[in-house]
Order: sequence, then structure tokens, then C-alpha cells
Amino acid sequence: TVSALFPNNPPYEPSNPYPSNESTGVDVNIDLSWTGGDPDLDPVTYDVYFGTVNPPPKVIDNQSSTIYDPGILDINNTYYWKIIAWDSYNTSTSGPIWHFTTRINKAPDIPEQPTGPTNGTSGFIYAFTTRTTDPNNDQVFYQWDWGDGNFSEWIGPFSSGTNITSNYSWQKGGDFLIKVKSK
Repeated sequence: TVSALFPNNPPYEPSNPYPSNESTGVDVNIDLSWTGGDPDLDPVTYDVYFGTVNPPPKVIDNQSSTIYDPGILDINNTYYWKIIAWDSYNTSTSGPIWHFTTRINKAPDIPEQPTGPTNGTSGFIYAFTTRTTDPNNDQVFYQWDWGDGNFSEWIGPFSSGTNITSNYSWQKGGDFLIKVKSK
């Protein structure tokens, strides 16, 4: 019988953060990811530290994935995060504290003037079309003011730059100023 003693090496230092360290304009719906592993091919788990304070608090321990979903983040906020890798021999390697800033949300542009018929008869359904773009390329909701005291619910979401059409029927005759707004 021959016995051999092989020393245990600690896990690799967590690296290659996504989003990258010091990133700005990061989308508020992002998953964090990193590179990990172990030189001895031991199973590795990760403790995730994440928050708006430095140093960040621990939010997950002992996860095997190198991806973390923090949920929808706040706009225009700085987040700090770090990862500690653990192997099956309870040896750990801590990564550095990384940080990123989420994007500033901008309102969508003013919707285009609605197009549709300019004359009609009460009781008939008429279609009106508009569109807008969003500087952040977010999806857009629309609300119609039909000029007779009635408003549509917020409809959507629609992709930025997409033509949208809404239908309406006036119950009485008259002159109506149709407006649309977006959010």
C-alpha cells in the first residue's frame, strides 16, 4: 500500500465580473456573473455580497452557480459586490469589491401627433395611430385622451419606436381634440 498526500489548493480568485468593475449606464434588470473554479477541480460554491454600501452585505451563501440575479435595481444608483469562493475542504478565496452604476432613466420622447380620420359619424369605430421612442430603449405605455372626457387605460408595453393603433367610438357628435401621452 502506498499513501500519498496531496496538498489542497484554494479556489481561484473570482474574476471577470459582469458588469465590469466601474461600469456606468448598467441596465436595471441585469444578472451578475463572474469566473471561478478550483485548480484541484474540487467542487466550488460562492458567497455573494451585494448592496448599495461598501462593503456590501452577504445576500447568498453556498451557491454553486456563477450567476446571481439581484432583481430589478434602482435607477441611477451605485451597487457594490464581491464573491468569496469556497472549495469542499472549506478553503476560501475572496475576490475584490467591484462596483457599477445603473443608468439614468429618461422619459420617452413626446409621441407623434396621432393620425386618423378628421371627420366621422358618432357610433362608428375609428382607428388612430401614434408612436414614440425612448432614449433608454425601454418599452413604452400610452394613454389616449379622446377629447370627450374619456381616457383609455394605460396600454402597453410596446417596443420603443413601434407604431401603435387604438380604436374609439364617440357616442355624440362634436369637435374633439385627441391627445396621447406616453410613459
